[in-house]
Amino acid sequence: KLNLNTMETAAEPEKIVMLQESKSLISKVISDLRNLSKSLGMEHLAHRGLAKTIAEDLTRISRSGVFVVDFTVNGEAYELTEQQELVIYRIFQESVNNILKHSNAKNLMVNIIYQPEHFEIMISDDGNGFDVDAAVQKNGMGLINIKNRAKMLGAQAIIQSNPGKGSSVSLTLDQIIPPHNNN
Repeated sequence: KLNLNTMETAAEPEKIVMLQESKSLISKVISDLRNLSKSLGMEHLAHRGLAKTIAEDLTRISRSGVFVVDFTVNGEAYELTEQQELVIYRIFQESVNNILKHSNAKNLMVNIIYQPEHFEIMISDDGNGFDVDAAVQKNGMGLINIKNRAKMLGAQAIIQSNPGKGSSVSLTLDQIIPPHNNN
């Protein structure tokens, strides 16, 4: 959005309308994501479950037209602890927020893998990428928060990116013992 503001001041009159429409759409997406983030407490997440809550968020993002969204769930979804689901969801939100703000991506991909003793979520994009080490050194609080939140769970967060090649955040949580259904 900041880049569009800069472009608007130097744009030809016929392109200003396109830039203003783009800024309006981006503002709406940012606002929707912030509102969603604030409105979703643990109750909503506990009621819907992690995968369904993420699917709903991605449906909203897809409808905005900003990204083509690809969401897959592999394995049979099971509940994690409330704390695990909340922290994983916050990592998902932070990752998507970073993509919205910085990536200039066309595609957003989210993959969740449920295995008996292993849970993984990967959030990736095909945007302009970045130098991970440089971003962290420049006070990349979002990236630092992702790593710290993962550490709280005893999980591993891997952030990968290269300029011009998109980025990905992968969170892996091992030694999961999902609850058994006694139906």
